[in-house]
Amino acid sequence: PAFLTALEVAISGAVKIPTTDYTLSGTTLTFASAPASGTNNIFCRWYSAYAGGVPNDGSVTAAKLAPGAVTAAKLAPGAVESVTDSRIGTSGPAASRNLADNADFRIWTRGESVTVAASGPGMCADRYRIANMSGVAATMAKSTMQVDGVARACGRVSLSAAISSYAANKYLTPFMHVFEGRSVYRYLSPGKSFVVAVAVEVSVAGKYAFAVRNAATSFSYVHTEILTANTPTIVSFTVPIPTTGGLWDCPDTEARGLDLMVCAVGDPQYAAPATDAWQSGNYFTSADCVNWTATAGATVKITRVRLEEGPVLGAYQSKTYDEDKARCAYFLPSLPAGWIGICSWTNATSGYVPYPFKVAARAVPSGLLVSSGLVLHTTSFAISALQYSAATSDQVGAISVTGSGATSVSSSLIYTSGSGSIIFTGAEL
Repeated sequence: PAFLTALEVAISGAVKIPTTDYTLSGTTLTFASAPASGTNNIFCRWYSAYAGGVPNDGSVTAAKLAPGAVTAAKLAPGAVESVTDSRIGTSGPAASRNLADNADFRIWTRGESVTVAASGPGMCADRYRIANMSGVAATMAKSTMQVDGVARACGRVSLSAAISSYAANKYLTPFMHVFEGRSVYRYLSPGKSFVVAVAVEVSVAGKYAFAVRNAATSFSYVHTEILTANTPTIVSFTVPIPTTGGLWDCPDTEARGLDLMVCAVGDPQYAAPATDAWQSGNYFTSADCVNWTATAGATVKITRVRLEEGPVLGAYQSKTYDEDKARCAYFLPSLPAGWIGICSWTNATSGYVPYPFKVAARAVPSGLLVSSGLVLHTTSFAISALQYSAATSDQVGAISVTGSGATSVSSSLIYTSGSGSIIFTGAEL
C-alpha cells in the first residue's frame, strides 16, 4: 500500500489501529505485540488508489485526505483566502496542538481564590503555581478578561502590599505553568522550535518578561514585551530548542520537564544577560522590566496559555473541559486498598509513614477522598485522617497520620480493607 491507512488489519474479528497496534514497512507488517498463540485468522485488506475518475462536486471530505497530503506547495497563490506561506506551519497537524493543560483557567480544584504565603511556592489554579519569595503574600483568584471581544475566565494575581525593590534572592513569579516532561518531550526535541502565547492584561504599563526554562533550572530563555495598562494583549514568541547536549534536559518521564513563567520580577541576579536567546543559568526576568509590584493594588491577569510545536502560531486550541479535568486528575496520587506501611509515631496520637509517590516533586495535596467501601486500620490507632507531611516541605515522601489512643511512642502497621482507594486531591507537579 502507498500508506499505512490504506491497510485494514483485524485479528479474530477485532480491527487494529494503525501505528498503535501495527506498522508497515514495504511488504512487512509488524505488530506492536504478538498475536496470541494459535491465532489463524489474521485478516488484511489493502485499499488501492481511487480509480473512479473525477469525484463529484462536494463529495471529498477531510477524512478522505491522508495525513500530510496537503502541503504548502500544493496551495496555489490566492487559491485559499487569507492563507499565506508565513501562516502555514511546517510540522503537520501536531503544529497547532496546544500542549498546555487548563489553558483557559477552568479547573480550580483548590477553590477559586488561593493565597500563597510570603515565602514559598504554592499551587493555585490547577497546573499553575505562584513562586513567591517576595516577602509579601500573593493571591491568585479566578477572574475574567476580554479576549476577542468575549469575557473569558482567567487567573488574576495580586499582592497584600507593594514591594518597592527586591533584596538578594527575593523574587515573585505570579504565574508558572509546569509541563510534565512526557507531555512535551516527543514534540519538543532538540533542533526544532515551539511557540509560546499568552493573553495577558496588566494594571501597570511597562515592559514585562515571559520566560521558559529547563527542568534543572540551568538553562533559560527570556522574551520581553511592552504592555499598555488595562489592555488585554496576546503575547507570542517562537523559541528554538537548543541542540547543545545536556542543556535542554527535558526528560521523557512524568517528572517536571519545562517551566513557563509570566511577568516575573525580582533580584537582579535573575535578569537574563540577553533576551530572545538561550542563556546558561536560572533567569526569568530582564533588567529593563517594570517592577509592577511597586504599585499598590497592582494586578496581572492571564488566560489562553499556549505552547505549540512548530515555528508559527496556529489558530487557538485548548483541550476540552473533560480532557483538561482528566489531565489535572491524572496528577492526583492514590493509595489502593491493602497495606500502606509502618508508621513511626512521634507522640501518642500522631506520626509519619513513608510513602513513595509516583512523582517526587509534587505540591502539597490539599485534601483527600476515601472511597465509601474502604476501611482504614492500624494495630494501635483508629485513623481519623491521612495528610501530607509538612515536615518534608513540598517534596512528597511521607504521610502524616493522626489517630486516637494513649500509648507510648511506638510503631504501628497501617492498612486498609474493603474496596476503593484513598485519593489525595490537589497534588500536582
